Amino acid sequence: MTMVRNSLIGLCVAAASLGTFAQSSNEHKDHHPAGSPPSAASTSKAPVKPTNADKMASMEKQMKAMQAMHETWHLPKRLMNDKR
Repeated sequence: MTMVRNSLIGLCVAAASLGTFAQSSNEHKDHHPAGSPPSAASTSKAPVKPTNADKMASMEKQMKAMQAMHETWHLPKRLMNDKR
């Protein structure tokens, strides 16, 4: 029980101290000068989403590959059970 209590106390202290590590607005402005260009992360374009047809073609390709893998995996078992 003391382990649970100590863990909860530690979590509460950690949560309460998060505010002391936050930057103030002045501290944030210090590392972003007024004339600096925006960072590359903020100017990047959204990734192009594949169309529905592209998704379906990709899924079909994946399913065929999985089916082929399944067929070759179970082939020896079928040959062993086949008594022709």
